[in-house]
Amino acid sequence: MSALGAEVSGQQRADSVGRIRQGGESMSAMSSPDVDTWLETTLNPKRDVIAAVRDVVMSDERITETIKWRAPAFLHDGVMAYFHWSAKDFASPIFPGGSRIPGNFDLLDGTGLQRVIRFETVSEVDAHRDQLLDIVDAWCSISQTRPRSSDPSP
Repeated sequence: MSALGAEVSGQQRADSVGRIRQGGESMSAMSSPDVDTWLETTLNPKRDVIAAVRDVVMSDERITETIKWRAPAFLHDGVMAYFHWSAKDFASPIFPGGSRIPGNFDLLDGTGLQRVIRFETVSEVDAHRDQLLDIVDAWCSISQTRPRSSDPSP
């Protein structure tokens, strides 16, 4: 069992790359084999936390993922969020257009255009699952109201 497996409750199980699946839920059909490979091979000490964030975000069927800037990125009408590949103390999804996300979310930190979330543990991700899903939903709601670019690629 992986180190992540020790944090998994009876209702959860860890799959081969350390992702947590709540009650056996499958990930979105839009998950990427490239991200699977990144999680299997990365030396990042927060890979289990990144995988937990991935599970939450990818549970929304509107989201796709890829590797961008050497780490996982989540897409919906462009880049919604990405991880900084060399961050070692936190798993930090960065929302490059985060200032446009409507609502007041305690998880989002930052000024200017970007917002960031800092998770140290899988338990923190689990505790903030609902708010993270609300942030994803808010992002999707604003991206549906703006004109789409002619090039949908990341």
